[in-house]
Amino acid sequence: MSMRWPISVSQVYINRSGRLAVFVASWRNSTNNFLPSAGYRKERRRDMSQWMKEVAIGVIAGMGLAAWLFHEAIVIGLLLTAGGIAFIALISSRQQVFHGIALAVAFWGGIFLYARSAEHWQGLAGEVQFSGLVEIIDRGETRVFYQPVALRPVANDWTGGDILYRAAIDFIGQPGERIDFSCQLKRPENFSSDFDYRMFLASRGIGYACERGGHFEASVDRGVSGFRQILFLIRSDFESRVSALLPEPESRLLAGLLVGGGDRLVPEIRDAFARAGLSHIVAVSGYNMSIVAEGLVILALGLGLWRRWAVIVAVIGLIFFLLVIDSSAASFRAALMAWLAFGAYLVGRPAASWNGLLIAGAIMLVANPLLIRYDVGFQLSFLATLALLVFARHFETFGFFHHWYGKAAALFLTTITIELFTLPVIVGAFGTLSLVAPLANAFILPLVPIAMFTGLAAIAFTSFIPTIGFLVLPFAWLPLAVIIRSAEIFSGVPWATLSGLDSSPVFTVVWYVSLGAVFFGLEKIRKRYALGMGH
Repeated sequence: MSMRWPISVSQVYINRSGRLAVFVASWRNSTNNFLPSAGYRKERRRDMSQWMKEVAIGVIAGMGLAAWLFHEAIVIGLLLTAGGIAFIALISSRQQVFHGIALAVAFWGGIFLYARSAEHWQGLAGEVQFSGLVEIIDRGETRVFYQPVALRPVANDWTGGDILYRAAIDFIGQPGERIDFSCQLKRPENFSSDFDYRMFLASRGIGYACERGGHFEASVDRGVSGFRQILFLIRSDFESRVSALLPEPESRLLAGLLVGGGDRLVPEIRDAFARAGLSHIVAVSGYNMSIVAEGLVILALGLGLWRRWAVIVAVIGLIFFLLVIDSSAASFRAALMAWLAFGAYLVGRPAASWNGLLIAGAIMLVANPLLIRYDVGFQLSFLATLALLVFARHFETFGFFHHWYGKAAALFLTTITIELFTLPVIVGAFGTLSLVAPLANAFILPLVPIAMFTGLAAIAFTSFIPTIGFLVLPFAWLPLAVIIRSAEIFSGVPWATLSGLDSSPVFTVVWYVSLGAVFFGLEKIRKRYALGMGH
């Protein structure tokens, strides 16, 4: 008698598959309760951003305290930590306790990093005999009797930083080239008690100087110098074309706008720019970089690219522009600040760049803690970008960008805001304050992008289509001439500048605390205004 299965084999597989599917579905449904939702993930990202911002604030605050009040930093740090612990003890939220601990650790980490860096550079030997392979990093503007050249030793065991070599005027070495070099190196000397030139060079990575007696010869080992040499040749060819196409001083101004360097200007015009508060336009600053970035985005959008691709093209173009004009760390810092400020307007969310600015500043300081004290360029770029981010949301809320007169008012108020944010640094570093700077900047800054792009167009057309290029030249010369003449007029005002000023640490602290109180009040007004407009 044969036995029959109650169900067929195919039915078994079907049932097994069905049961498996039901089991998997039920398992997924049960685990969905444990998987993070979109709102939860957004909250976690916001919390992580808050953590990073607080760590950045702690690092910047710790380094700033150690930089200006080194001996008092430990005492003040202990008082702040004790006060913070007492305050946290009154708060029952565990999350706030962890945030406070992270802030304290970052604060003490900033103090430690600055102290270690300052001790390293200040502890270098007074003199040392050097002989070995070096790479030419950069060549500065030719002086009357010498040409400054930055050399970087190739040896891994060298801890003295780069070498500042005062080469002869006919020095033919190019950046990227490796040479055999020997010299009796000395620590750079401070020529004034008001300016620590030695630590200023240390903030640029330079620990020693070779003023005379240096001997060098071309080395067979050229390393990876080809790329750096190509960039140097491109820059040299560009500068020579500018000098050949435009007369002076307009050619020097265009080179300063595009390549950077106030030393290119003759002393009379350079002093006029300084008295009028316009020296920043001929430096490799975040403002110049933001103009280049904005121009690249507009060009990419004009070619029909989508917004995202236009931004990518602009980033690549800005990186190439940086490599050509100046591949120093200061240039990349300026470009980063420019993208933070420009990106705030591009995405329409100025507040979104706050965290980016703080985190970027903290990363720069961790890499080089001396920047916060001895690099005025970093201080001005950071504070100017902060000023732009602070006021951008106010201008947008009150509708300043909707009309041409609103844009003019926004430009004028932005200039005043930047002046307020950078005033203690400018007074402390230069001892002067330009009273005509807001008006001069409001009048001249709109001409800067016109001068830059017409100058670039003239150079490009004369290189490929000379006939059109020579027709464009007058349009390139005119804004440059207007900028120079306007700077001379503004600087000629009897009360243009105040001299003999000084900025103490106490004044700086009181100034920025007052600014913080003012803008905290403005932020409350802005939120009320935005809430009223929403209704």
